[in-house]
Order: sequence, then C-alpha cells, then structure tokens
Amino acid sequence: MSESPETRPANGGDEVDALLRDLYASISFARGQRPALSRLRQLLHVNALLVAAHGTPPRVMGPEDFIGSMEAQIESGALLAFQERELGRRSQRFGKVLHAMSAYETEMDNGAEVITSRGTNSIQLIQDDGRWWVISIVWDNETPDRPLPSGLTPADQ
Repeated sequence: MSESPETRPANGGDEVDALLRDLYASISFARGQRPALSRLRQLLHVNALLVAAHGTPPRVMGPEDFIGSMEAQIESGALLAFQERELGRRSQRFGKVLHAMSAYETEMDNGAEVITSRGTNSIQLIQDDGRWWVISIVWDNETPDRPLPSGLTPADQ
C-alpha cells in the first residue's frame, strides 16, 4: 500500500527526495480534485518565502499568501487542474542547509485551454527539529531566450 502525499512523513526514508516529491505532489491536482494544501503546510517552514521571479516586480509570498492565492484561483474557476512534475535536479548540501535547483514542467487547465510550461525552482531546505523544511522557493519560467540550464533534464545528461 503506497502512502499519499498527505500521510508520508517528511523525515521518512530518503527524506529530501520524499520531501521534494511531496512538494510537487501537494500542489498538483486533476479536474474535480483539490491540491493537498494541508500537506504543503507541513512541508513549508512557517517563515518560508515563495517567490515568483517571472513577474515585474517579483511576487514574494509567505506560505498562507501562496496557499490563499491558489485557493482563490480554484474557487473562481480560473484554475481547474494543475500538474507540476520534476524533470531533473542538482543538489548541494552543507550541514543543515540544502539547495536544490529543480527543473519542472507544468500543465495548467484554466477551462479555456491547457497551458504547458517549463522552468526552474530554486529550493532551499533547512534541517531543524530532526527534519528538513522548505525555507524558500524561487521559481522562474523558461522562455525562448532563456532555456532551462543545461544538465537539469534527462535529455541534457
């Protein structure tokens, strides 16, 4: 029996891989379903920052701001389904700090069309109280002039 993103402990097994897998799973959902936002809350440090770097100016949010924005889009019908999957990752760790540069692909269903995009998540984790926490995520979208960094996707390796 496999565990759902809602019930898998953040410090179980290969904890960093499990945490990042759960991070992507917690915001992904099919039509007629809801994202696992309670699990997202369990993964994010209470003081985490989530930054959408692709805007001008970048949009900086705390956990509840991000979750509230996602819930508002779902409630308004502007977001019917969202899938984000990791394409590849490079990580570096020093002591209680870990940085993961993670390439992703998204599919967003807004009711009129399904928009596919790719980009990178710069994810910083800290180890505290016996487990890893997401302390920040900064993401940016790929553009024709700014492709994903080489070495981040299986095709590059």
